[in-house]
Amino acid sequence: MEVDNSVREAYKNGKLTSSQRVEIETRLLVDGDIPDVLSSVCEHLTGKVMTKICESMDMTKVLFWDVECDDIKSDDRTTETKARYDVLTKMKLDNHVKVRTCRRCGSVTKDYYAEILDGNRTSNELEHPPPTWLLHVQKNCVCLGSWIISS
Repeated sequence: MEVDNSVREAYKNGKLTSSQRVEIETRLLVDGDIPDVLSSVCEHLTGKVMTKICESMDMTKVLFWDVECDDIKSDDRTTETKARYDVLTKMKLDNHVKVRTCRRCGSVTKDYYAEILDGNRTSNELEHPPPTWLLHVQKNCVCLGSWIISS
């Protein structure tokens, strides 16, 4: 409400017509240009408003909030019979393969680093390591969430 009132006040003080407001807001959304008439509102948002928000929240609760939805993951099959698919390679994973699970969306991917460190790779697999792109994209999930190591 406070931000909305600040924007209205800025438009009123700038004596802008409707077409000028539309043009300003279009440039704001499309190009990311902050017009001079709204600079005071942006300063207010990044200053006082964000300070109030940051002071009232516990960042550890935000970062470690459990986002796993039981209704999405619930299934009558047991974990032994449930088919798992790698979110990055779209390949079916064996049950014995070590995986990383996304904290945000629950997707899984094969943990290549664990196999290399544990020495579970065959000599043929060591001669043909996973492609560089796969090791690179394995840093984050496709939803940009963080991985946790699971089995």
